[in-house]
Amino acid sequence: MKPVIGTILILFLALTSYPAIDRAEIETLFQNQKYAILLEKCITLLNRPAAPLSSEDKEFLNYHIAASYQKSGNLQIAKSYFRKLEKSYPNGRYIPFVYEALAELNRKNRVVWLSYIRKLASGSPKTPEAFDANMELGKEYIRQRKFNYAINTFEKIVNEWGMGNRNPESYILLTM
Repeated sequence: MKPVIGTILILFLALTSYPAIDRAEIETLFQNQKYAILLEKCITLLNRPAAPLSSEDKEFLNYHIAASYQKSGNLQIAKSYFRKLEKSYPNGRYIPFVYEALAELNRKNRVVWLSYIRKLASGSPKTPEAFDANMELGKEYIRQRKFNYAINTFEKIVNEWGMGNRNPESYILLTM
């Protein structure tokens, strides 16, 4: 009798187990701009019953859903997914990209845009996204005629990034 129960249990586990998420396939779909296929695949993976997804897998899938909606022009849906990522994974791997996307999606609302630029500038040091955010922040301070803040921001860029060949524009802006 015991071998029958064991066989049934193995059969049940085989029928209800799911393959691991193929991240390479999802990234390839995204790079090839196959957003509809990517969305269907990611949403199906997230919604499968009893899906044993890790937090990292959920963040990965939700990020690619949000980015796909953004790239395909569904900006309101993209914005809601990016906000969900911001709340659910505040220290996640994709948070700099989430802040960058939310800043871009809110560019017309300067207050909201600036809040995301500040988060990006301060939350992810030594990344290209943080560099660009600090540049935007410094330029915004100049537009607002807050020159001391602008100088401090550009000095931070020079000191933290050492500049190299990245963007000599900040040296010029320091002299303004």
